[in-house]
Amino acid sequence: MKQKKYKKYDLEQREKELQERERKIILQELELEINKKSPPLYNTEKYNSLEKQNKFQLKKLLKIGKFLGIVVGVVAAVYIGFWVAKAVLVVGVAWVGYEIIFGQDNSDN
Repeated sequence: MKQKKYKKYDLEQREKELQERERKIILQELELEINKKSPPLYNTEKYNSLEKQNKFQLKKLLKIGKFLGIVVGVVAAVYIGFWVAKAVLVVGVAWVGYEIIFGQDNSDN
């Protein structure tokens, strides 16, 4: 019976020792992690590349230029269309007037 108690006590003792060792190892690892030198920190600034800004502005200007080109083209086409329509009407009215005034008369009078 004493041997069983002794074995039980011995097992408990070993278990406590193992737990102590684990704690020591964990503490050592934590200390190493804490004492580990960290890289030096520098003041950082946002990098705004002039090239990126210029590319962005160039793209923006190209889009605006395309839009304005289309608007100017449409306005010019409408303007020219009005002038052509006016010219066709004037020529048509003149032709009808010419036919009425100077056209051959096919009547038998």
